[in-house]
Amino acid sequence: GQLTGMYRYKYRLMRQIRVCKDLKHLIYYRFNTGPVGKGPGVGIWAPSWRVWMFFLRGITPLLERWLGNLLARQFEGRLTKGFAKNVTKQRVESHFDLELRASVMHDILDMMPAGVKQNKSR
Repeated sequence: GQLTGMYRYKYRLMRQIRVCKDLKHLIYYRFNTGPVGKGPGVGIWAPSWRVWMFFLRGITPLLERWLGNLLARQFEGRLTKGFAKNVTKQRVESHFDLELRASVMHDILDMMPAGVKQNKSR
């Protein structure tokens, strides 16, 4: 279920947490030694800030394009509505199957007595 779904990725998640903690310890070690006093300095927010800046720099054009396409579709509608679908072999076969099923059901209903037919038509 939804609750146990996270256990599917448990070990990948645990590894990621361990790597983040190792990075944090490395940063703290660097800033806790030497002439600099206690405290992480810029060691905590600077790497995260850098990651977010690169992420936003890369995702902004994508977001602009997605939003533009979404707005165009909202105002103009989808372009596929005006065209008929190509009649492929698969569509022909599935349509034939549906027609065959309908004709068989029609024949069966024709063969039934009137009382049974009324019960089935409900």
